[in-house]
Amino acid sequence: METATAKVALSEAELIHRILGGDHELYCDLIAPYERMAQVGSAYDDPDSAVARTYVRDLAASDADVAWLADCRERRELAVPPSGEPALGGAPLDAGDQQHRTVIALAEFGMCETGGLAREDFRQAVRRVIEELWHDDPPATWQRASKLLTTGMAPHDVIHALAR
Repeated sequence: METATAKVALSEAELIHRILGGDHELYCDLIAPYERMAQVGSAYDDPDSAVARTYVRDLAASDADVAWLADCRERRELAVPPSGEPALGGAPLDAGDQQHRTVIALAEFGMCETGGLAREDFRQAVRRVIEELWHDDPPATWQRASKLLTTGMAPHDVIHALAR
């Protein structure tokens, strides 16, 4: 009597899981982290990830708290929204560079209504707010911005309100 042998293709993860005796907790502790690390390379090369790193590269360290970095990135993205727009030379503007932040600020706010301020005074106030948010100094600027955002105010308008 012949028996039919069914070939079952197991993924590497399923095979390792079986070798470990089906111990899911042991699998999660030993293998799952390596699977996630294998995905890091493609995520790191993603253009959106490259832009996101510019917001925290001066803060990131091996012992940096990830939640703190996320908060810093949120604050800095309010100050300088990621655009991916190229500068005149063709390379993307780098929010981590103070001169590039000035260019981005002028592009965003240079022709806005000034709320009664002289145009140059308004532009200077916008640059000041952006740098205060970027460096979280003074923290009161971010605290006020956060409160305005919770009211539903648009990020662009928050910068206006803080600059006046």
